[in-house]
Amino acid sequence: MLSPFIVVLIYFLIKPLPTEIPPDDLLFESGVELHEGGLLDLAISEYDKAIEINRYNLQAHQKRGDAYFAKGDLGHAVVDYNEAISLRSQLISGLGSRKRAAMLSSVAEAYMGKALVYAWQGRDLEAQKIATYAVDFGYDPVSAKAAIEGMIKRRENNKSLSTIGNNRPPP
Repeated sequence: MLSPFIVVLIYFLIKPLPTEIPPDDLLFESGVELHEGGLLDLAISEYDKAIEINRYNLQAHQKRGDAYFAKGDLGHAVVDYNEAISLRSQLISGLGSRKRAAMLSSVAEAYMGKALVYAWQGRDLEAQKIATYAVDFGYDPVSAKAAIEGMIKRRENNKSLSTIGNNRPPP
């Protein structure tokens, strides 16, 4: 029979330690909720705060790029997509972590977002090439092709409406 001291000692040795959620992850999640609710400016503000705390937050850069894209601010969107893509080396350090799958998805989404911006700008060959990188990181190839074709069609429809100087993708 084990002594009470040993039982208590074993309990504290195997008891999982409480995990604290990093503040940048909390701000990121808040941004995602605001983004999904259509509150793009507030979402961008939350992503800004998350990035201010952790400039290597790949997911926050990618989602902020999506929010800028949704607002029609393609310049800021591409900057954030490029930053997320440049942080893809974090995938190596994230091997075996639960967050790796989300990071991998964010890299694929960043490539796809950048491809859609290029398609909107009429840079179709570059858009298609970048979309292949998205597929390499796990983006569905059928969805990627459909998204690029859809953006090209929207661009062409927008041109036929003769909107002069419109650099914004339609909502």
